[in-house]
Amino acid sequence: MELNNFIHVLGWTLVNSLWHALLIAILLGILLLLIKPKYSQIRVLLAFASLILVFAASIRTFADLSNSINNNELNKINNEALTSKLLFFYDLNSNTSNSQNISEGVFSHQILNTISSFANNNLEIIVILWFAGILLLSLRMFGGYLYLQKIKTKQLSKVDEKWENLLRTVSYKLRIKKVIYLYESAIVKFPTVIGFFKPIILMPIGILNSIPSDQIEMIFAHELAHIKRSDYLLNLIQSFLEIIYFFNPAVWFISKIIRNEREFACDDMAIETFGNKNILAKA
Repeated sequence: MELNNFIHVLGWTLVNSLWHALLIAILLGILLLLIKPKYSQIRVLLAFASLILVFAASIRTFADLSNSINNNELNKINNEALTSKLLFFYDLNSNTSNSQNISEGVFSHQILNTISSFANNNLEIIVILWFAGILLLSLRMFGGYLYLQKIKTKQLSKVDEKWENLLRTVSYKLRIKKVIYLYESAIVKFPTVIGFFKPIILMPIGILNSIPSDQIEMIFAHELAHIKRSDYLLNLIQSFLEIIYFFNPAVWFISKIIRNEREFACDDMAIETFGNKNILAKA
């Protein structure tokens, strides 16, 4: 594929992802209104599936547009496609009289054509800005990775054997077979799980001896729930997609839902295992 065609295909894929994500976010919002908060496992799965669906839609769009190697075809196809999709949203929200619909529809069609033409005339700028954003956010993510490597190895203290035994007990109840390492850290400010293949739990220094053991048990249960659910790996995938769609408000809306529901799901797993919601709230 020639560079100019690649820019057109990628640019229109990015533009189309805006309405793809918007539609998926609306559908997700409707589903979450129908599903009670107590079903947090289902809610977080739906939210994560929605994020993957946005990515899948972009892949499909890129593949379809790649089949059109003529610039004129691309311009025509994407101008008409974008306008028709935006008009679809307009029609859904229109409830005025027929004559008013016609006049407003013509006016809206002109506006949408203008938006579509603007996007088409600035695809190179859109793609350049997108790559620049990807680069900057990738560097930030790499910096975050280096920070995680630092807190995994620096300023760590071994914990008392009774806490290691308690962690093993909670792991057994949650049916986790992985070996989990537990340390106190002078860097972290709240309990933190790091790693997928060899996960470790870091506790702020002093917290283990400052609150009751039943609350520590619930904290362990919550953090181990993240491990059982493979949240560390899923969070990496989510972060990768957030970088790709950094310009897309609907994706950030979906991503925020995932993060919130993920915590609720871990709370629910801890409560289901140990059956004490009040202790978890105090912890």
